[in-house]
Amino acid sequence: MSQYLSQTRIEEPIWLEADDIHFLRKRISEAETQLGSLDGQIDQRDAKLVDIAACRNILSPIRRVPLEILAEILVLVCLPSYGWCASYDIIRYTSILSRVCVAWRKAAHNTPQLWSNLCISPSYPEFFDGQFVWLKEWVDRCQGHSLDLYLALPAPKSRKGQKLSHSILHFSHKIRVLHVSGHWSSLLPLIDYSSFPLLEEVDFEVNGFSDAYDTVELLPPQKIYALLGAPKLRFVTMREFTDLSFLTVLMLPAEQLTSLKITSVFNFSKIYVNLLRRCENLVNLELHYDSDVRPMDNARINLPICLPLLKSVSLNGNLLEYLTAPCIEELTLWCNPVDYFHCCSRAVDAFQQRSRTTLSTLYFENFDDDDEEDKIANITEDLIAILSLFPTVSMFGIKNGSFNINPLLRALTVDESRQVLLPKLEHLSLRIDACADYSSELKALILSRWWPDDDMDGCVSDHVDCRK
Repeated sequence: MSQYLSQTRIEEPIWLEADDIHFLRKRISEAETQLGSLDGQIDQRDAKLVDIAACRNILSPIRRVPLEILAEILVLVCLPSYGWCASYDIIRYTSILSRVCVAWRKAAHNTPQLWSNLCISPSYPEFFDGQFVWLKEWVDRCQGHSLDLYLALPAPKSRKGQKLSHSILHFSHKIRVLHVSGHWSSLLPLIDYSSFPLLEEVDFEVNGFSDAYDTVELLPPQKIYALLGAPKLRFVTMREFTDLSFLTVLMLPAEQLTSLKITSVFNFSKIYVNLLRRCENLVNLELHYDSDVRPMDNARINLPICLPLLKSVSLNGNLLEYLTAPCIEELTLWCNPVDYFHCCSRAVDAFQQRSRTTLSTLYFENFDDDDEEDKIANITEDLIAILSLFPTVSMFGIKNGSFNINPLLRALTVDESRQVLLPKLEHLSLRIDACADYSSELKALILSRWWPDDDMDGCVSDHVDCRK
């Protein structure tokens, strides 16, 4: 006990027996009792106060927490509520924890998990100043752990941004997750000459050209092959808000990808088709593009896409006319604009004839508002036609729709006089701007599919989010 009382600063966890705790509490009680008789003796009173503070410091519960538990607490404190992103101020949180006391700083600096995520954003310009010495210290604290990097790069031609990119190149071999957003010219130096042997996931949000001539000038003289040297890369996400796809210059190891998500503001491009045709091991696909113009309408060329392992798909419906995927279990179709939904239904029909897939989940998203009754009627007919192609679906829903769904609900209602539509339906989800009251039709649908407890195969549980 004397070793703790004689220390002016305690940096390690303290292990106390029951007798030690009793001794310290008694000593505090006695010192507090003596304070009342030392009103005029300032030096002795100060000494007692120091002694009380030292005993309380030793008795503090946090002092007795093992380093392993304290490390877990520190990591949990720094976890974001809504997922990691470049704007999350992990640097400030770790700095605050490291300044609480010497013991906490030592525990934090010796917890590699605490430094395995790094978020950098121009929202905090102080992190772009200097020579990025702090960046090397951060990475060193990772020790043997890999690094997940979330980075929002500053404006093009920023010297600070260029210095940051060059500093990151020194530890690119430790990066496991790379999420980067910024202008084309900011992203290119970061990945052009890097090596990513541990990279498993990339997420690029690319924005940039207002002038086509700038595009040509900024393009590198040859394709970037850096990611081809990432043998563990499986997950790729790209959000492209540019005049030209980033895939024009970036080569992806398509054959080894299992998840691909692309969001684009321009019309569906042949460059995506060429990429998908090489993604033979793809399991999850999300492809959303500007569908104001039907994809490749002016060039009806034969571009088949066969993805034998694909299980989950979310895409614009008319892309299905190029796709064969017999293992799909979950399908989400984007139906915007509504004028092309009839073409989409034909594409789905052709897709199912080729693939013969057994869907379990089917969703439709983004039906445009449309007050023309003949188009609404056609939508309902096409929806019913599509649903009849997938009798194995047990989960069905419509997200962000705006039309009268009563005819569809009546078609889903079990009626002995006709063949049952979606006979295995168990979960129904509707999130719509209701154009008419459908409560009675929904009730009839649910009751028609309710069965006694000894036979629940046809029981429907519904989740309805109706916005009026």
